Parts: sequence; C-alpha cells; structure tokens
Amino acid sequence: MRAADPASARSDSAPSANLEGGSARHGRLPASKGPQKTLKAWAIPLVGLRSPLLSPEGRLSLLQELRRRGFYVRMHAYEYLVGDEREFLCIILLEPHQGEATVVRLRRRAVSRIVEAIKSVDPGIHIVVEGRE
Repeated sequence: MRAADPASARSDSAPSANLEGGSARHGRLPASKGPQKTLKAWAIPLVGLRSPLLSPEGRLSLLQELRRRGFYVRMHAYEYLVGDEREFLCIILLEPHQGEATVVRLRRRAVSRIVEAIKSVDPGIHIVVEGRE
C-alpha cells in the first residue's frame, strides 16, 4: 500500500495560507500597516495606555475590590457576576483591550458603588451601564 501525500491526505482540513508572514494554521494574523501596539498572542490594537485589567492580576484586584466593598462576586476570565446577600445585582463584562467595561444592571441599587470599584482599579476605562432603570 502506498502512503498518501500529506498535503492531500485530508480534504476537509483548512488551507494553510501565508498571510504576509502569518499563518492561518497557527492562528497568526497578518501584520498590520503602520505603527500600532498589539497584544503578543493576538493582533488586537490596544487603545490608549495599557489597562491593568488586561492581566490576570489586575482582574483579581477588581474581584478583591468588589468583595472588600461587601459584594458577592463570581469571576470567569473577563466576566463578573455581582450580588449581595439577597440577589444578583449586575453582570460586568470587561473589554480592557478596547478600554471599555459594560455593567449590565439587573437591579437598580448599588450600581454606583460597583462603577466606583471598577474605576478604582482602572481609572481610564470607559464604563457603559445597560439594563433596567
């Protein structure tokens, strides 16, 4: 039995195109035109200064700050579920590479204290509050 050519062995595999020095197979994106700061692993342009919330340590400091202010908090990567002793109050969605955080308000109370906690960790972040009035 003859061995198949590795390039034609799988017709359902994604093509490995050369994208100006990048490779689709390895998840690298083509180099951008002009001077831009980017994260090392992804070609995501950074907006303004580097946010402390980009690092796991910075996100943990937000978790600790919210808990210090008396909130119940569950964190998963860039998302936080925030509540008190009775119910969930909001969901925080961080996008530090965009310089933005979205607070999806589930209850009206305590949102200003939650926004203050986010600002205490990253004063330069833009915060959008959505949800119930």
